[in-house]
Amino acid sequence: MYLYFKNKREIFIWSIKQLTEGIEKDLKDLISSKKMPYTECLETVMFTILDRCADNQRLFNVVLTYLLRLQKTGKDPESRVKRRTIRVRHLLSQIIIAGKNAGEFLVKTNVRNANELLYGLIESAIFRIAILDRNDVSDVKRAVTLAIQGFSA
Repeated sequence: MYLYFKNKREIFIWSIKQLTEGIEKDLKDLISSKKMPYTECLETVMFTILDRCADNQRLFNVVLTYLLRLQKTGKDPESRVKRRTIRVRHLLSQIIIAGKNAGEFLVKTNVRNANELLYGLIESAIFRIAILDRNDVSDVKRAVTLAIQGFSA
């Protein structure tokens, strides 16, 4: 492996990049297909993210260790996470905005707050996966469905 990578950090960064780029590609494909209502699209996107997180439990265990080490050295782990997740957050916002414009989501739905709610559910799933050693994200999926119903027209 060290023929391709200089050190463990490069392997780690490459692994995270592969995961996030794979998720982004899947999400973009789902969104661009426009074959389903936005409510269903948003739920499918969220379920895809949650399933991919559950499938990568070992990677999230390593990510957790890395972020804790960053924090101990006085660096900001949040900025590292945001850098890797900004595009996913943007895609979620795009769906919510398109759903509002199509009349599927309530006009009063605040896009930023809805995005934070959904992203918080993703973080909850990752916590359960990395810390609690639970691969089953069905509880979080039910919460996603409830949240989407909450801002559906």
